[in-house]
Amino acid sequence: MGKKNIKVLLVATSRKTMGGITSVLKRYERMEVWSKYHCAWLETQVNKGVALKLWYMIKAYITMLFIVPRYDIIHFHTVPGRSITMQMPVFLYSILWKKKTIIHIHVGNQLLGHKNDRMFNFVLRKASKVVVLANVIKDLMKEHYNIDAEVLYNPIEEQKKRDASKIEKSIFFAAYLTLNKGYDTLLRAFKDVSTKHPDWKLILAGSGETENAKKLIKELGIEKNVEQHLWLNKEQMFEFYRKVSIYCIASKQEGFPMSFLEAGSYGIPIVTTPVGGLVDIIENEKNCMVFDYGKHKVLAEQLCRLIENKSLQDEISKNITLIVKEKFSISAIEMEIQKLYKKL
Repeated sequence: MGKKNIKVLLVATSRKTMGGITSVLKRYERMEVWSKYHCAWLETQVNKGVALKLWYMIKAYITMLFIVPRYDIIHFHTVPGRSITMQMPVFLYSILWKKKTIIHIHVGNQLLGHKNDRMFNFVLRKASKVVVLANVIKDLMKEHYNIDAEVLYNPIEEQKKRDASKIEKSIFFAAYLTLNKGYDTLLRAFKDVSTKHPDWKLILAGSGETENAKKLIKELGIEKNVEQHLWLNKEQMFEFYRKVSIYCIASKQEGFPMSFLEAGSYGIPIVTTPVGGLVDIIENEKNCMVFDYGKHKVLAEQLCRLIENKSLQDEISKNITLIVKEKFSISAIEMEIQKLYKKL
Protein backbone atom coordinates (compact mmCIF):
# COMPACT_ATOMS: atom_id res chain seq x y z
CA MET A 1 0.00 0.00 0.00
CA GLY A 2 1.30 3.46 -0.84
CA LYS A 3 2.17 5.59 2.15
CA LYS A 4 0.51 8.84 0.99
CA ASN A 5 -2.84 9.89 2.40
CA ILE A 6 -3.56 6.57 4.11
CA LYS A 7 -6.93 6.73 5.83
CA VAL A 8 -7.82 4.59 8.85
CA LEU A 9 -11.28 3.73 10.11
CA LEU A 10 -11.39 2.53 13.72
CA VAL A 11 -14.29 0.22 14.59
CA ALA A 12 -15.13 -0.07 18.28
CA THR A 13 -17.69 0.41 20.99
CA SER A 14 -19.32 3.80 21.54
CA ARG A 15 -17.67 6.84 23.09
CA LYS A 16 -20.46 6.63 25.69
CA THR A 17 -19.46 3.15 26.81
CA MET A 18 -17.48 2.92 30.03
CA GLY A 19 -14.43 0.69 29.75
CA GLY A 20 -10.88 0.20 28.57
CA ILE A 21 -11.43 0.21 24.80
CA THR A 22 -13.24 3.55 24.87
CA SER A 23 -10.50 5.02 27.09
CA VAL A 24 -7.83 3.86 24.65
CA LEU A 25 -9.55 5.28 21.57
CA LYS A 26 -10.17 8.61 23.26
CA ARG A 27 -6.42 8.81 23.81
CA TYR A 28 -5.84 7.93 20.15
CA GLU A 29 -8.05 10.87 19.20
CA ARG A 30 -5.68 13.24 20.99
CA MET A 31 -2.63 11.95 19.09
CA GLU A 32 -1.19 13.47 15.94
CA VAL A 33 -1.68 10.10 14.26
CA TRP A 34 -5.44 10.72 14.31
CA SER A 35 -5.22 13.62 11.90
CA LYS A 36 -2.21 12.28 9.99
CA TYR A 37 -4.14 9.15 8.99
CA HIS A 38 -7.51 10.92 8.65
CA CYS A 39 -8.97 8.62 11.29
CA ALA A 40 -12.66 8.17 12.02
CA TRP A 41 -14.45 6.15 14.69
CA LEU A 42 -17.33 3.83 13.71
CA GLU A 43 -19.30 3.06 16.87
CA THR A 44 -20.92 -0.38 16.61
CA GLN A 45 -22.28 -0.91 20.11
CA VAL A 46 -23.13 0.81 23.37
CA ASN A 47 -23.48 -0.44 26.94
CA LYS A 48 -27.03 0.86 27.40
CA GLY A 49 -30.60 -0.44 27.06
CA VAL A 50 -31.79 -2.85 24.37
CA ALA A 51 -33.39 -0.14 22.23
CA LEU A 52 -30.24 1.99 22.19
CA LYS A 53 -28.05 -1.05 21.47
CA LEU A 54 -30.25 -1.88 18.49
CA TRP A 55 -30.11 1.72 17.25
CA TYR A 56 -26.29 1.81 17.41
CA MET A 57 -26.06 -1.51 15.56
CA ILE A 58 -28.43 -0.47 12.75
CA LYS A 59 -26.80 2.95 12.42
CA ALA A 60 -23.33 1.37 12.24
CA TYR A 61 -24.35 -1.08 9.51
CA ILE A 62 -25.93 1.64 7.39
CA THR A 63 -22.96 3.98 7.91
CA MET A 64 -20.44 1.29 6.96
CA LEU A 65 -21.94 1.01 3.47
CA PHE A 66 -20.81 4.54 2.70
CA ILE A 67 -17.74 4.95 4.90
CA VAL A 68 -15.76 1.70 4.53
CA PRO A 69 -15.02 2.18 0.78
CA ARG A 70 -13.35 5.53 1.56
CA TYR A 71 -10.74 4.07 3.94
CA ASP A 72 -7.58 2.03 3.37
CA ILE A 73 -7.19 0.35 6.77
CA ILE A 74 -10.04 -0.84 8.99
CA HIS A 75 -8.77 -1.13 12.56
CA PHE A 76 -11.11 -3.20 14.76
CA HIS A 77 -10.83 -2.83 18.55
CA THR A 78 -12.67 -5.83 19.90
CA VAL A 79 -12.96 -8.79 22.25
CA PRO A 80 -14.05 -12.36 21.48
CA GLY A 81 -17.74 -13.08 21.79
CA ARG A 82 -20.48 -10.45 21.52
CA SER A 83 -18.18 -7.64 20.38
CA ILE A 84 -16.81 -9.59 17.40
CA THR A 85 -20.33 -10.79 16.56
CA MET A 86 -21.56 -7.19 16.42
CA GLN A 87 -18.62 -6.14 14.27
CA MET A 88 -18.71 -9.12 11.91
CA PRO A 89 -20.83 -7.42 9.18
CA VAL A 90 -18.31 -4.55 9.09
CA PHE A 91 -15.43 -7.03 8.93
CA LEU A 92 -16.98 -9.01 6.08
CA TYR A 93 -17.82 -5.81 4.18
CA SER A 94 -14.21 -4.64 4.62
CA ILE A 95 -12.94 -7.90 3.17
CA LEU A 96 -15.37 -7.57 0.26
CA TRP A 97 -13.78 -4.21 -0.50
CA LYS A 98 -10.30 -5.77 -0.11
CA LYS A 99 -9.34 -3.43 2.72
CA LYS A 100 -6.42 -4.05 5.04
CA THR A 101 -7.84 -5.14 8.38
CA ILE A 102 -6.38 -5.05 11.88
CA ILE A 103 -7.99 -7.11 14.63
CA HIS A 104 -6.88 -5.50 17.91
CA ILE A 105 -7.77 -7.93 20.72
CA HIS A 106 -8.40 -6.29 24.09
CA VAL A 107 -8.23 -9.38 26.28
CA GLY A 108 -5.47 -11.28 28.04
CA ASN A 109 -5.72 -14.71 29.65
CA GLN A 110 -9.39 -14.85 28.56
CA LEU A 111 -8.04 -16.00 25.17
CA LEU A 112 -7.90 -19.58 26.37
CA GLY A 113 -11.68 -19.71 26.72
CA HIS A 114 -12.26 -19.03 23.01
CA LYS A 115 -10.15 -21.71 21.32
CA ASN A 116 -13.27 -23.39 19.91
CA ASP A 117 -15.00 -20.16 18.91
CA ARG A 118 -15.34 -20.55 15.14
CA MET A 119 -16.17 -16.91 14.48
CA PHE A 120 -13.15 -15.73 16.48
CA ASN A 121 -10.84 -18.14 14.66
CA PHE A 122 -12.26 -17.05 11.29
CA VAL A 123 -11.57 -13.38 12.03
CA LEU A 124 -8.03 -14.10 13.26
CA ARG A 125 -7.15 -15.94 10.06
CA LYS A 126 -8.76 -13.50 7.65
CA ALA A 127 -7.30 -10.34 9.22
CA SER A 128 -4.29 -8.63 7.65
CA LYS A 129 -2.80 -8.18 11.12
CA VAL A 130 -3.66 -9.30 14.64
CA VAL A 131 -2.64 -7.03 17.51
CA VAL A 132 -2.57 -7.91 21.22
CA LEU A 133 -1.85 -5.94 24.40
CA ALA A 134 1.33 -7.61 25.69
CA ASN A 135 4.09 -10.10 24.90
CA VAL A 136 2.62 -12.72 27.21
CA ILE A 137 -0.62 -12.54 25.20
CA LYS A 138 1.34 -12.74 21.96
CA ASP A 139 2.82 -16.02 23.21
CA LEU A 140 -0.65 -17.36 24.04
CA MET A 141 -1.88 -16.39 20.58
CA LYS A 142 0.98 -18.28 18.93
CA GLU A 143 0.74 -21.34 21.15
CA HIS A 144 -3.03 -21.80 21.09
CA TYR A 145 -4.09 -20.22 17.77
CA ASN A 146 -0.89 -20.42 15.68
CA ILE A 147 -1.20 -16.69 14.94
CA ASP A 148 1.81 -14.37 14.79
CA ALA A 149 0.44 -11.28 16.50
CA GLU A 150 2.04 -7.90 17.09
CA VAL A 151 2.15 -6.17 20.46
CA LEU A 152 0.81 -2.67 20.98
CA TYR A 153 0.60 -1.41 24.55
CA ASN A 154 -2.19 0.91 25.66
CA PRO A 155 -1.17 4.58 26.04
CA ILE A 156 -1.43 6.71 29.17
CA GLU A 157 -0.82 10.39 29.89
CA GLU A 158 2.00 11.43 32.21
CA GLN A 159 0.74 13.04 35.43
CA LYS A 160 2.20 15.63 37.75
CA LYS A 161 3.74 14.51 41.02
CA ARG A 162 1.14 14.29 43.76
CA ASP A 163 1.02 16.62 46.76
CA ALA A 164 2.20 14.41 49.64
CA SER A 165 0.30 16.52 52.18
CA LYS A 166 -3.02 15.54 50.54
CA ILE A 167 -2.47 11.79 50.48
CA GLU A 168 -4.85 9.92 52.79
CA LYS A 169 -4.60 6.55 54.52
CA SER A 170 -6.74 4.77 51.96
CA ILE A 171 -6.81 1.83 49.57
CA PHE A 172 -8.60 2.39 46.26
CA PHE A 173 -10.38 -0.22 44.12
CA ALA A 174 -12.39 0.72 41.01
CA ALA A 175 -14.02 -1.80 38.67
CA TYR A 176 -17.31 -3.20 37.46
CA LEU A 177 -18.07 -5.40 40.45
CA THR A 178 -18.06 -9.08 39.52
CA LEU A 179 -16.36 -12.07 41.11
CA ASN A 180 -13.83 -11.97 38.26
CA LYS A 181 -12.68 -8.58 39.58
CA GLY A 182 -12.09 -10.07 43.02
CA TYR A 183 -13.86 -7.40 45.07
CA ASP A 184 -14.88 -10.10 47.58
CA THR A 185 -11.23 -11.10 48.03
CA LEU A 186 -10.28 -7.49 48.72
CA LEU A 187 -13.10 -7.03 51.25
CA ARG A 188 -12.05 -10.16 53.14
CA ALA A 189 -8.43 -9.00 53.07
CA PHE A 190 -9.39 -5.55 54.27
CA LYS A 191 -11.12 -7.10 57.30
CA ASP A 192 -7.64 -8.22 58.45
CA VAL A 193 -6.02 -4.92 57.42
CA SER A 194 -8.53 -2.79 59.33
CA THR A 195 -8.02 -4.88 62.46
CA LYS A 196 -4.31 -4.01 62.44
CA HIS A 197 -4.75 -0.50 61.02
CA PRO A 198 -8.15 0.86 62.11
CA ASP A 199 -7.27 4.36 60.85
CA TRP A 200 -7.16 3.14 57.23
CA LYS A 201 -10.16 3.02 54.89
CA LEU A 202 -11.08 1.21 51.70
CA ILE A 203 -12.66 3.11 48.80
CA LEU A 204 -14.69 0.66 46.69
CA ALA A 205 -16.02 2.11 43.43
CA GLY A 206 -18.04 0.55 40.65
CA SER A 207 -21.47 -0.59 39.56
CA GLY A 208 -22.42 -4.24 39.14
CA GLU A 209 -22.81 -6.47 42.18
CA THR A 210 -23.13 -3.51 44.54
CA GLU A 211 -25.76 -5.11 46.77
CA ASN A 212 -23.67 -8.24 47.20
CA ALA A 213 -20.73 -6.03 48.12
CA LYS A 214 -22.81 -4.15 50.70
CA LYS A 215 -23.99 -7.42 52.21
CA LEU A 216 -20.43 -8.75 52.52
CA ILE A 217 -19.22 -5.46 54.01
CA LYS A 218 -21.89 -5.75 56.67
CA GLU A 219 -21.14 -9.43 57.34
CA LEU A 220 -17.46 -8.60 57.84
CA GLY A 221 -18.29 -5.70 60.15
CA ILE A 222 -16.18 -3.18 58.24
CA GLU A 223 -18.90 -0.63 57.36
CA LYS A 224 -17.13 2.20 59.21
CA ASN A 225 -13.93 1.69 57.23
CA VAL A 226 -15.39 1.20 53.73
CA GLU A 227 -16.51 4.03 51.45
CA GLN A 228 -18.61 2.70 48.58
CA HIS A 229 -19.33 4.57 45.32
CA LEU A 230 -21.04 3.71 42.06
CA TRP A 231 -19.19 4.08 38.72
CA LEU A 232 -16.93 7.13 38.71
CA ASN A 233 -16.36 9.42 35.75
CA LYS A 234 -12.88 10.34 34.59
CA GLU A 235 -12.51 13.42 36.78
CA GLN A 236 -13.81 11.62 39.87
CA MET A 237 -11.35 8.80 39.27
CA PHE A 238 -8.45 11.22 38.93
CA GLU A 239 -9.52 13.01 42.10
CA PHE A 240 -9.18 9.76 44.03
CA TYR A 241 -5.86 8.97 42.32
CA ARG A 242 -4.51 12.25 43.65
CA LYS A 243 -5.16 11.37 47.29
CA VAL A 244 -5.16 7.59 47.87
CA SER A 245 -2.16 5.71 49.26
CA ILE A 246 -2.56 2.32 47.56
CA TYR A 247 -4.39 0.99 44.49
CA CYS A 248 -5.55 -2.64 44.28
CA ILE A 249 -6.30 -4.92 41.31
CA ALA A 250 -7.66 -8.32 42.35
CA SER A 251 -8.83 -9.77 39.00
CA LYS A 252 -8.73 -13.31 37.69
CA GLN A 253 -8.90 -12.33 34.01
CA GLU A 254 -7.92 -9.07 32.27
CA GLY A 255 -6.40 -7.78 29.07
CA PHE A 256 -4.11 -4.99 30.23
CA PRO A 257 -5.92 -3.08 33.01
CA MET A 258 -6.02 0.63 32.22
CA SER A 259 -6.43 1.32 35.93
CA PHE A 260 -2.92 -0.09 36.49
CA LEU A 261 -1.50 2.44 34.05
CA GLU A 262 -3.61 5.28 35.42
CA ALA A 263 -2.64 4.60 39.03
CA GLY A 264 0.96 4.02 37.99
CA SER A 265 1.11 7.33 36.15
CA TYR A 266 0.34 9.01 39.49
CA GLY A 267 3.03 6.98 41.23
CA ILE A 268 0.53 5.14 43.44
CA PRO A 269 1.90 1.88 44.90
CA ILE A 270 -0.17 -0.97 43.45
CA VAL A 271 -1.05 -4.39 44.82
CA THR A 272 -2.16 -6.68 41.99
CA THR A 273 -2.69 -10.19 40.74
CA PRO A 274 -0.34 -11.32 37.93
CA VAL A 275 -3.18 -10.97 35.45
CA GLY A 276 -3.29 -10.57 31.65
CA GLY A 277 -0.62 -8.39 30.10
CA LEU A 278 0.68 -7.17 33.46
CA VAL A 279 2.97 -10.20 33.50
CA ASP A 280 5.11 -8.33 30.95
CA ILE A 281 6.14 -5.64 33.41
CA ILE A 282 5.34 -6.40 37.06
CA GLU A 283 8.07 -7.28 39.54
CA ASN A 284 7.06 -8.07 43.10
CA GLU A 285 8.44 -5.60 45.65
CA LYS A 286 10.06 -3.55 42.88
CA ASN A 287 7.25 -1.85 40.92
CA CYS A 288 4.22 -3.40 42.68
CA MET A 289 3.18 -6.01 45.23
CA VAL A 290 1.80 -9.28 43.83
CA PHE A 291 -0.65 -11.88 45.12
CA ASP A 292 -2.60 -14.72 43.50
CA TYR A 293 -6.27 -14.37 42.68
CA GLY A 294 -8.58 -15.30 45.55
CA LYS A 295 -5.84 -15.44 48.20
CA HIS A 296 -7.24 -12.89 50.63
CA LYS A 297 -4.77 -13.72 53.41
CA VAL A 298 -1.81 -13.07 51.09
CA LEU A 299 -3.44 -9.87 49.85
CA ALA A 300 -3.88 -8.69 53.45
CA GLU A 301 -0.20 -9.41 54.13
CA GLN A 302 0.92 -7.47 51.06
CA LEU A 303 -1.29 -4.51 51.93
CA CYS A 304 0.01 -4.45 55.50
CA ARG A 305 3.60 -4.63 54.31
CA LEU A 306 3.06 -1.54 52.19
CA ILE A 307 1.21 0.30 54.94
CA GLU A 308 3.97 -0.42 57.45
CA ASN A 309 6.96 0.24 55.20
CA LYS A 310 7.31 3.79 53.87
CA SER A 311 10.59 3.04 52.07
CA LEU A 312 8.91 0.18 50.19
CA GLN A 313 6.07 2.52 49.20
CA ASP A 314 8.58 5.07 47.90
CA GLU A 315 10.56 2.45 45.94
CA ILE A 316 7.48 1.05 44.24
CA SER A 317 6.13 4.53 43.53
CA LYS A 318 9.39 5.58 41.86
CA ASN A 319 9.68 2.43 39.74
CA ILE A 320 6.07 2.24 38.59
CA THR A 321 6.15 5.88 37.53
CA LEU A 322 9.32 5.26 35.54
CA ILE A 323 8.11 2.15 33.70
CA VAL A 324 4.77 3.74 32.80
CA LYS A 325 6.58 6.79 31.40
CA GLU A 326 9.07 4.72 29.39
CA LYS A 327 6.80 2.04 27.94
CA PHE A 328 3.30 3.51 27.86
CA SER A 329 3.63 7.23 27.16
CA ILE A 330 1.50 8.82 24.45
CA SER A 331 4.58 9.56 22.33
CA ALA A 332 5.98 6.02 22.61
CA ILE A 333 2.69 4.35 21.67
CA GLU A 334 2.01 6.82 18.86
CA MET A 335 5.29 5.80 17.21
CA GLU A 336 4.26 2.14 17.42
CA ILE A 337 0.83 2.86 15.91
CA GLN A 338 2.45 4.63 12.95
CA LYS A 339 4.82 1.69 12.42
CA LEU A 340 1.85 -0.66 12.41
CA TYR A 341 -0.04 1.36 9.80
CA LYS A 342 3.03 1.81 7.60
CA LYS A 343 3.61 -1.96 7.51
CA LEU A 344 0.24 -2.41 5.87
